[in-house]
Amino acid sequence: MTDASSQYKKLYAVYGIDRRSYEKKGQGRSDVMLLVKLDTKAKTMDIVSIERDSRVDIPNHGLTKINAAYAYGKAPLANKVLEKLFDVKLDNYVSLDFYGFIDIINSLGGVDVNSKKEYVWDDADFGKKYIIKKGQQTLDGENALTYARFRHDNDGVSGRQERQMEIVSSVLQKIININNILSLPKEISIIKKNIETDANTKDIMKMAFDIVDFKDYKINTHAVEVDGKMINGGWYGIINEKSLKECSDILKK
Repeated sequence: MTDASSQYKKLYAVYGIDRRSYEKKGQGRSDVMLLVKLDTKAKTMDIVSIERDSRVDIPNHGLTKINAAYAYGKAPLANKVLEKLFDVKLDNYVSLDFYGFIDIINSLGGVDVNSKKEYVWDDADFGKKYIIKKGQQTLDGENALTYARFRHDNDGVSGRQERQMEIVSSVLQKIININNILSLPKEISIIKKNIETDANTKDIMKMAFDIVDFKDYKINTHAVEVDGKMINGGWYGIINEKSLKECSDILKK
């Protein structure tokens, strides 16, 4: 972090990787990209979502979709792109693929969401048809993944980002639940098995116990706004510079 009080603040990149079953671990594009700032002194967490189709300059690859950075150079290149885009310095990154996401959600007993409407998706990746009903419900790992990824409606990018933030908030609430605190070592073991990170075991333990403290934290969610545009036959999100600066300022406070 660029702030002098960095001992209280940590900035993490979180990547949800679209990796198919036939691909090697570490490959795939980042389907979800989040920046998470944790301030243990102010007791705040700020989560910034970046649309995967945002058009940015990737070193040695030119202007293209930001989610390609992970495919080209895995986390090191994706981290470099985010640091330049937001003018920040990351402390650590965490990445997990679809299968790891499913395992973690299931280990927590599912996640609670309040769906604004019914979502129906024939998912070719998993060869299944998923139906998410309208209203309050608990979703298992596969259905939570569908809820977070769905983008085939008029809500588009903003709706998808809103649902992703809902999933993140629900996962945090599950972790701070007293029943989960008692089984925290088991949950940490499951999480470690399903993620890739440059954080060591001590850092992961500290993160976990910081999260347990989130009952007293204020969690704020933000999204970098984009305007859709067709370029050379492909859809891109053109980043709104004002929105980008606002999110950057939040991360650097």
